[in-house]
Order: sequence, then C-alpha cells, then structure tokens
Amino acid sequence: MISAKLFLKILAKYEVLSSEAVAKLKRQLAETPKEIPAEALAKRLVKKGYLTPEMATRLLKKTQSAQRQLDERAAAAGAAAGNKPAGKPSASDDDEDEELGLAVEPGEAESDDDTVVEEWENGLVAAEPIPAVDKPAPKAKPVAQTPVPTAARTPTPPVAAPAPPAPVVEPEAIVEGEVIEGDVVEGNVVMGEPAGEASLGGRIDASAEQGTRLAPKRRTGVAGLLDMLRPKRDRGRKENPWDSTLILVGGGGLLLLLAGGGFLIWQLMRQGGDQMAEEATKLYRSGSYTKAIAQYQDFIDSYPAHEGVSLAKVRQGFAQLRQAVELTTDDVMSLQVAQDVLQRISTEKAFGGEKGELNEPLRKIAERLAEQARKNTDQGLVDKTREAIKLIEKHIPSTQRPKAVLDNINASLQITEREIARDDELAKAIVAMDETIAKGDPARAYDMRRVLLKDYPDLLDDPKLFGAVLRVSAAQRDAVRRVDEAKASDVPEATVMDKAAVAIAQRRQKGEVPGAAGHVIHAMAGGTAYGLDAATGRVLWRRFVGHGENGVSLRAAPLPVDSKPGSDVLLVDARNHALLRVKAADGTVQWRQALGEPFDGQPVLDGESLALLATSSGRVVSIDLESGNAPGFIQLPQKLMASPVIDPATKRIYQVAEHSNLYVLSRDGKCEHVRYLAHEPGTVTAPPVVFSRLLIVAENRGYRSSLLRVFSLEPVKRPAPAENAEDKPAESNETDEVLAELQQISIEGHVDTAPLVSDTRMLVTTDSGRVVAFRLSGTNVEQPLEQIAQLKTRDESNLVRFPLLVRDQFWVADKGLSKYELQSSLGNFRPDWTALTGSVFLQPLGAVGDTIFFVRRRLNLPGVQVGAISMKRPELIWETNLAVPPVGEPRVGSSDNVELVTALGSLMEVPAAAFDGRATLDRPIAAMESSDAKSAVESVVWMDDGAVVLSMPPGSGELSVFVPQRSPKRFGPVVLGDPLAAAPVAMAGGIVVPGQRGQVVLLDPRTGAGMIDSRTRQRIEPFQTPLAAGRKVAWRRPVMVDEETVVLADGADKVYLLTLKDQPTRHVASAAEATLASPMTSDAAVVGDVVYLVDAEEQLQRLRLPDLKADSPLPLGARAAWGPRRAGRHVFIATEDDKLVCLDGDGNQAWDVIMAHGALAGAPLPVGEDYLFAYADGIVTRVEGASGKELARIETGHPLGAGPILLGSKVLLAGSDGTLYLSDPPSNSN
Repeated sequence: MISAKLFLKILAKYEVLSSEAVAKLKRQLAETPKEIPAEALAKRLVKKGYLTPEMATRLLKKTQSAQRQLDERAAAAGAAAGNKPAGKPSASDDDEDEELGLAVEPGEAESDDDTVVEEWENGLVAAEPIPAVDKPAPKAKPVAQTPVPTAARTPTPPVAAPAPPAPVVEPEAIVEGEVIEGDVVEGNVVMGEPAGEASLGGRIDASAEQGTRLAPKRRTGVAGLLDMLRPKRDRGRKENPWDSTLILVGGGGLLLLLAGGGFLIWQLMRQGGDQMAEEATKLYRSGSYTKAIAQYQDFIDSYPAHEGVSLAKVRQGFAQLRQAVELTTDDVMSLQVAQDVLQRISTEKAFGGEKGELNEPLRKIAERLAEQARKNTDQGLVDKTREAIKLIEKHIPSTQRPKAVLDNINASLQITEREIARDDELAKAIVAMDETIAKGDPARAYDMRRVLLKDYPDLLDDPKLFGAVLRVSAAQRDAVRRVDEAKASDVPEATVMDKAAVAIAQRRQKGEVPGAAGHVIHAMAGGTAYGLDAATGRVLWRRFVGHGENGVSLRAAPLPVDSKPGSDVLLVDARNHALLRVKAADGTVQWRQALGEPFDGQPVLDGESLALLATSSGRVVSIDLESGNAPGFIQLPQKLMASPVIDPATKRIYQVAEHSNLYVLSRDGKCEHVRYLAHEPGTVTAPPVVFSRLLIVAENRGYRSSLLRVFSLEPVKRPAPAENAEDKPAESNETDEVLAELQQISIEGHVDTAPLVSDTRMLVTTDSGRVVAFRLSGTNVEQPLEQIAQLKTRDESNLVRFPLLVRDQFWVADKGLSKYELQSSLGNFRPDWTALTGSVFLQPLGAVGDTIFFVRRRLNLPGVQVGAISMKRPELIWETNLAVPPVGEPRVGSSDNVELVTALGSLMEVPAAAFDGRATLDRPIAAMESSDAKSAVESVVWMDDGAVVLSMPPGSGELSVFVPQRSPKRFGPVVLGDPLAAAPVAMAGGIVVPGQRGQVVLLDPRTGAGMIDSRTRQRIEPFQTPLAAGRKVAWRRPVMVDEETVVLADGADKVYLLTLKDQPTRHVASAAEATLASPMTSDAAVVGDVVYLVDAEEQLQRLRLPDLKADSPLPLGARAAWGPRRAGRHVFIATEDDKLVCLDGDGNQAWDVIMAHGALAGAPLPVGEDYLFAYADGIVTRVEGASGKELARIETGHPLGAGPILLGSKVLLAGSDGTLYLSDPPSNSN
C-alpha cells in the first residue's frame, strides 16, 4: 500500500495544492490512527475537483516510485542492525525525504481541529483553522454503535510508530496511459470500475463509512446562530420545550423574531457568497488557477443555492482547462481535459455567455497539436488536432472563431497528411515506373514522376526516385531507332502574289562597308526573310516564311550553308513546316524539304554535306544540302525543343530532350549512351555547345538563375561500384564514365542563347544583364572552366542578349549596342562605347571585317531596322527599315501610280510597271526623320492639291505635312496650339483638327495657321465646346457629311453637326446637337441621312440628319471590334463575337453574317453590287451586297494590313509589312 503521507509530500513538492491545504491534510492524517491509502486520498481529491484524473494518476506513479526506494532502504537497514524499537520514529526519515526530493519546508502549524471530519466531507478550505473554545464543550452522550467482536479488534498502534513494510500497491488506473519523464500523462479516461473503497481508519474512517461523528459538529445557518445565543451552561443540557410557563405568551413573538432573524441571516450569507465568488474570480484572472479552483469549490459547497453557482462551475472548468494548457506541455492531455471540462460545464446556464473564454486555450491546443503532428508526421496527432478543431467549431460562435488560424491549421494538417502518405506514394510510383519499363513504354514513367513531384516536390532528390529514373533513362536507349525512310525534296512554284509583288523599304546610307562586296546579310522581319547587300543595305530579295518568334528568341534565323561570301542560305518555313535552300543573290528557291510537323530548333550543319533538324515529335532528321533529300531520321522516345550539336572530332551527335535526358547518337543512327540530366521541361532553351573536349549545357534551373553544366567528351576514370570491386586487382577497380559531369557553375539570370566560343575563351550572356567570360584551364582537369571576367550591364530587363567576341573585344546587343574590352588580368570588362539605345535586338550579331551587322526593333515603333556599324567607333554606315505596315489604304494617283504612306512616315510612289515582276522600292518621295520619330503615324489625309498630312496618336502637339510644290521634298512640322485629340479630316480646302481643350480648328495645313475664307479674306474662327476647368475632351474622329459639314462626337454623350456660318463672322459652328444616354465607344459613320455610332451599352445609335434626332437604338449583342465604316451605300460593323453587320442609308440592318476568316484588314471595296473584303490572315472574299453571301475567295498566303483597292481591272492588296500585291479579284473562276 502506498502511504498517503508520502503522497502528500509529492503534492507539496510539485505545488499541486496550496500549502494551507497540504498542512490541513497532514493534520487530518496525523489524527487518524489507521494508515490511509494514497489511492483513497487521491480519489477524494479528484472528486472534490482539486485534481484531474490524469494528474492524480501521474502523481500516484511518482509516489509509487518513491515508496519503492524507501522500502528498499528499510529492508537493507533491518538486515544490518535489526528492527528499531516500536514507538520511536526512524532517525533517517528526514534524510530519506531529502534524498528523494520530498522534504517539506518547516514551519507548518500542527494544531488540533475538532472539525476534521466535517471539512473532509465538505472539501478543503484555504482559511486558517478555527480556534478552540475557551471552555471545554459539554460531554456528549454516548451514541449507540454496532458491537464489534473482541476477537476482530486490532489494537490501534501509536501514531508515531512506523508501519511494517507493506507490499507496494499499484496505483489505481484512473487514467490509462504512460508517464513520460515524470511529467506527461497521455491517455484517455477509462470507463471501467471505480477505485476500490479503502478504509480510511480512525476518525476519518468513522465519518466516511459509518456516518457517525467523534466530535460535535458546529452547525451553520439559523441553527448555528441560535446555538451562539444560548447560555453556555445550557448548551449541553437537554430541556423539555414545554417547561417554560411563558411559552404560550412568547411563542408568537418568538416566531416573529425568528422570521426577521432568518431574513437578516439570509442577507448576510448572500453578501458572504458574493465576496467569495469575487475572490475566486480575481484568482482566476490573475492566473492562480489552483487557488481559483479551490475557491470556486468552496463557494459552490458553501452556497449551493447562490445564483452565481452556475457561473462559478463554468469558470472553475475554464481554470482547469487553462491550467492544463499553460502549465503542461502534454497537448494530448490538455485536449482530454478540454473535452472532459466542456462535457461537464456545457449544460450550465452561464456557459453561453462565457464561450469567448474558450477561444485562446482551444486555439493553443489545436495549434500546438498541429505543429507536433507536422514535426513528427504522426497521423494520431493529426486526428487529435481535428478533435480540437471540432471543439472550437462546436463551442465557439462562428463570428468569434479565429478563421485565419483555423485555415492555417487545416493547411498544415493537409501538408502533414500528404507527407505521411508520401512514402507510400513514392513506393507505388517506383513500382509503376518499373512496370512501364517492363512493358516497353518507359516514356510514361516520366509522367508518373512529374505527377509525384507535383504533390511531393521534396522528393526531387530522393535516392530511390533517382535510381528509378536512371533505370528509365537506361531503358530509353533501347527505344531509340533508326528509320530509313527516304523523302525527296521539291521546288515550290511561285504564287501569283509572288510574281507581282513590290517590297517597300526605306534605306539611309552614309557610305559603303569596306571589304563587304559580295556578302549578303540575312534578316527576319514580320515573318519574312530578307536578303540585303552587306555593302550598301539595299534589299536584294524577300520571302514570306511565317512568323518565327517563340516568345524567347527567333525560332530560326537564316543560316548560310558555308562561310563563303554570297553562299546560299537555309530558311525555315514555319508556315509550311519546311526547310528551304535559296540563293543569296536573288532568293530563288533551290529546293524545299517539307517535314510535315513543327520544329523549334535551328538547323545544324554537319560539315558541308548534311543538315540536321530536331522536330517536336522526337525526330532528328538528316537532309542532304545539295539535293534537299532526306534519307531518313533517328526517332527518339521524347520531344525535342532544342537543336542538336555535333562534335567535329568524333562526329557524334548530342541531343538534349525536352526533359530529363541527353542522348549520344552515332552518325549511323545508333544510340551510344543516355545521360540523365534531370532537367525539367522548358529549362534548356539554348542548344549545347562543344568547347574543346567539353560539352556545355545551360540549364535555367531557378526563377532568376541558371546552371552551366560541364561534361567531359572523353571517358573519365571513376571508382567502380562496391559490388563490382570485389576479387579484382586494385588497379582494375575503376570504370570509364561516359559524359562525366566535371563542373557546375551558377549564373544569375537565364541563358537563352548558346554560349559564344572563340579559341580558348567562352562568353555567356543572360537575360538579366550578366555577362561572364571563361577560359580553359591548362592544369585543372576536375574544374576545367576558369572565370576570367564578369559584367553586370546597366540594363537588367528580361531580354535576350546577343554577344559578339573578337579577340579581346566584345559587344553585347540588348537595349543598345555596347562595346567592351576584356581585361583578363583585372577580371573585368572595360566599357568603350554604347550606341543604338532604345532598341530591342532580334537576332545574333554578324561581322565582316571591322563592321558589325545588326537587326533591331526600335521601342514603340513598328518595323525592323537592319544596319551596319563600325567596330571601332559608334558610326552608323547604313540602315534599312523593313516590314513597316501602311497607314490606311493606298490610293491610285495620276498615271496609275500607287501612293502609300508607311507607319514611319515614308511617302512612297510605286509606278504601275513595278508590278510586272518582283521589285523593291527603298527610296521614298519624302520621309519623316526616323531618328526623331517617337511614335507611329496613325492617320493620313490626302488633300486635293497633292498635299499629305500625317498625324500621330492623340496628345501629339504637331502634324507632319508634305507639300509637293515645295523644294526640297520633305515633311515639315505644323505646331498645334491645342494638343491633338483625334485624327483630322479634310473640310473646305483645309483640315478639321479637334483639340483636347475642346476647340475645333479649321486649319490650313500648308501654312499651319487658321483657314482664310476665300470671300472675306478673314480667318475662320474655331468652334469651342463648353468645358469645365481642367477637363479634356476625348473627341472621336470627325466624319465628313459634305464639303463644309462634319459630324463630331465628344467621346462622352454629345454629338455635334459642325458647319461653316457667316454671322457674325465666318466661323465653325454647331448646326445641331444630340445628347445620348450612354457614352460613345466608336467613331461615327454617315450614309444617306443617318449617323451611326456604337455606345457603351453595345447598342448601335442612329441619328437622323440634319437635326440629329435619335431613332431607337439597335442592340448588337457584343462590343464592336471594327467599324462602323462606310463603303459604297452601306455601313459595316464587325463585333467581337465574329459577326459582320451591314446597315443601309435608311437606318435599317440589311443583313448580318458570321465571319469565318478572322479579323478584317481594312475597309471593304464596293465592286458593282458586291463588296470585296480583305482579312488579316490573307484571304480576300467577294460578298453579295444584298445578302452578305460569300460568292468567291482567294488565299494570298500573306498577311494583309489594309483593305483592297482597284488598280484598273486588278485588285491591289497591301501586306502587313507594307509589301504591295496585284491580283485578279475573287471570282468563281479563281
């Protein structure tokens, strides 16, 4: 049996009870002659609320351990010196307590208390013991008791006599679990039998088991008050209530006194209960939870009928919960306490108003359990955390719940559960990957790996997964096969469009490039390949091959077949998925090899006889350079996104797959090796390069970083695996590793262009502006690349950068062309000069002698500029503008010459004879200074006298005007007094110019001043719309009604009919106005007496001339994508849902049709009763004017940038790059 005295010492050591409560229990035990079991004492403390079942179990186990140590010492002492005399305490008791750490501080008062039994039954109190009465209490009469046989009696031993060693009794299993470090109890409440009823003995035993009293019990309430009022000599004497002769007279008065006294006592007791509850609450708020629990229990026991009992029970439970949360680290036990407490107090009346107190402790329990579950990846802790969350959701109102905290906890639990399942998923994935290998379909294993890593990215470097992928890569070698499937080339016939085409360019030449005679510069611009004379910049030929940009760099720039001047060039026809060989001098096609599938890589030359192409389906195709025939291809089991590279020494082909692998192929198509690189899709965008006997692969591994991986092209001796090294001589414990990785170099930014190699140096550029120079080490075999210099360019934009390295000088093209000198000894680059700023360079730099050739696009301007600049000084030798779109439709001038204006401000005149064959015009009649251009030309006005007015986007402060009668022939600026708000139109011999400050001026473009009236010789005054201070007017483009009248909308809700009036002076005035219910989103169009506009509600507004009276609007059903535009007797509108709407001059819808060919390129052309429509994708259709039915169409094969016009009986079409095509109009015959 475990001693209750020892149990009390454990309670005192861990300060579970207050010192006053421990002292009172010690006095009770001292007055009890029979030994009390610790289990009985613990059970009573649990029942009274001083201990939780979990705490009791933990403390009993601590006591059991201490009891064993005492028994062992006592047995050893008895064997050595015999038993000590009974009645004397052991001299070593205190020493043993000190050794066990159970000694209690001295000074605890020991006094007799005649209320021990009563207080034992009613619960412990923390007050001082009641002092003894001065006079002895009267003797009580003996109480009849059940006789006990004499033989069964056992003499009560002296209190101080030591009990004989008793067998150790295991503590009662109040809580099922285990003790961890003497402090933490884990488990659940056992729903079994209660603890055995151990006899307490002595006075306690008599009180607990027989219900008798050994000492008079002090009464409370009214009875106690009457006892105090009685004379002391009569308190013990029993009297007959009828002995007094005054009982009849005083009975009534006595009853009255008793009623008044009872009320007074009730009031006094109520005040005492409030005070006790308030003291308990103060203890609770201050964090003294143990004392608060005891104080609440005293209040509940002393005032069971008090109205605050329900609140006291709730807060007592909260104190127990906070004590478990804040004073222990066992969160599982804290959760159990929370569940027990809430089950007990949730039905209390006061619980609803106190739920807010639960927020913090329950949140802490859930957070800490989630953290432990994440740390230990324990499913049991995950389940416990979810139980804690359920408590929060059950007992805390939704408005008070910590939603963000709960979301974080749930997210953490999901991660934990994924991590728990990770190992199982890894094992399943590896089994599935091995099964794909066995089935001969190893490519599917990569998809399985990708799915696994999507859920578990931390498995990226897992050795088991890595080993499985190595097995897959090895199996991929067997999947590589040579396919001898010969395919002959052809020579495509020139289309009608190619036979009658005039390319438009603009060339500015300051001199000729020395030593460049016979050389041809090739460039890609707007999906068209160009050949230019390297000496002068003159365009030699052009061929549309489709758009080649892929968002990172050009898919494939033109590639000369050798280094000789004027050699033929290979072009990638992205439109037809073909490879062409054309002559450098005139662009004539020598042969075409149609591969029938897309390919992203650049063609690679294998000597002077073969070209290699990698297709997206995994083919490495060989093409004979002389004939264009393809004898066959090597089929790889993966997609290919980068070009191959050929080792000139061994003729081996090295091909990086879309992901994971690098293939080593022989010339006869055999796969010699598969190297697992572990790269992800899209991370290798530049082809590898061979640098001496090294293979360099640039992998864009990080978000803003890349890795240069250096592999040896020669076998490298490596230690043999351990299982292969047994029973072999020491010198043979090595094996040859193919493509051994020697070095990894991290670089800031992504590498999107192949590193540039020159002799023993290599230059690498990244999209973040980092330039790094390396050289081959002559001594370090394990780290063969040495960094000799690096540079951080001034511009850090995400751009593809093209380097050029010539000896110790190099140039970098990004947003400008910069020259640097490599200073190897200092480890840096010395800047020399920068030119051509404000540009984006589009393809690698070229060089002939001391001249650099570039291809760039100027920021915010259309077209492409190809030019030549000196290496030594930033002096431009020549520059040619290519692929500049036209502004509006061309017009046919005198002698059937065609006139057009490009978006860079070049006025071109094309003679009709130029369409007899393919021609190029690069000399404009007049041109704006391209170096001064800040934006593209937006509109052109052709005046009757031959003047041409060019306007820029809204906000521009000037116009550019060409007057043919002036010399020299050039565009001159016209400064505006009010910034331009919309494109001008012709009116009364001048132009109407809307300004942002609300003024509409009739301007003479020849003088730049206001128009002069021919009759009065006075200046025509402008129109001014009412305008609030600081407001700008976003005028829409004016539309001419007749020679002196225009319709103009203010971009909001006002529409004006402006005309010329004479009074009081000649001026522009409003003849009519209309206010719309919704703002306008389009320009106006006028046909007949109807003005059409589109508003923000996707409705077509119809205003009647001349008073602008509004008809009911027509719903379009979608926003207008193009128009309204007038053509002939109709107005046309294209909507964003691909519908073409035709409107007549009476305000009615004539028809609507679905546009099957994409977006319109420009305005329709009326031809008799029909219309011709040109589409941006290169299709021209003939449509019946009455119904919208398509009658015929032609496919030009070229993107178009303007509507069709008639040139005699032919149709003139303008390409999006400014090229003009002459064709027969669509008809049933063509």
